[in-house]
Amino acid sequence: MTPADGRQTALFSVWGAEQAIQFETSWWTWGDVGRVHASLRTALADRSVPDNVPIGIVMRQRPALKASDLVGLTPAVVIAHTIDWGRPGFSDAVHASGALGLEIADDFQMRAGADGDSASA
Repeated sequence: MTPADGRQTALFSVWGAEQAIQFETSWWTWGDVGRVHASLRTALADRSVPDNVPIGIVMRQRPALKASDLVGLTPAVVIAHTIDWGRPGFSDAVHASGALGLEIADDFQMRAGADGDSASA
């Protein structure tokens, strides 16, 4: 665990019930963010992903994402919501990039991207 992880874990603990991120009409608390953090750390450790690799996160509050948006980027890991993994060409673009694809669902758990066959899993 890095010093930053320790500070983040403390933040999640102290502010656990406080609202942190809003998407449409729903709020994620700091506790929710902490569960995502823990799930991500576990998913990366289970796949022996080093701490210092670039990670691309597909944000939900943004214009429609196209698979071509991944061209030219070189993340080692791409994290996206279930909805994004269902977009035409998205899974293929992630896999073609050689990145490990991780899907985050509404239960805050990380899973292998869409087809269950992440590039590095």
